[in-house]
Amino acid sequence: MSKKWIFFTDATLGKLCKWLRIIGYESLYCPQLSPHRLALPVALDEQGIILTRQKKLVEKSPVQFEANRIIFINDNRWQNQLLQVITVLQLPKPAAMFTRCVKCGHILTETDKTKIMIHVPAFIYQSHHRFHRCEQCERIYWPGTHFKKMSDQIAQIFSHLPNVE
Repeated sequence: MSKKWIFFTDATLGKLCKWLRIIGYESLYCPQLSPHRLALPVALDEQGIILTRQKKLVEKSPVQFEANRIIFINDNRWQNQLLQVITVLQLPKPAAMFTRCVKCGHILTETDKTKIMIHVPAFIYQSHHRFHRCEQCERIYWPGTHFKKMSDQIAQIFSHLPNVE
């Protein structure tokens, strides 16, 4: 990824937050973002982008709308939401998919299979050889059937875009 984006999603965009993490972007779920209590994230600088479905949040935000610092998300479906973010910001095809925890967003680290033996079902332990762990929330990941399905969904979204590098 050429630019290090940090996305801040409001309470209405939990799935979008998760899918941004899946394709490798730092994405923080911020339910405190509301037009009634506008608490902008401390880390919001030239890399930070607020994503919201709340029109009043966009209207009341001191953040520069014209510079795509806050993006009003038009659709209810996460696929179209992700497509909108990719299109508006001209994000490249993901090079670092499945490198972040979908729950908390921290970077995953590859872990020795023997260290997670008691934390995964026996059939998973026996049938998989690569595991990743989130050091923050201790979730464990492996490339199961969900991996292929998610990869296909991402490929489908990017197939709608012309000339994506």
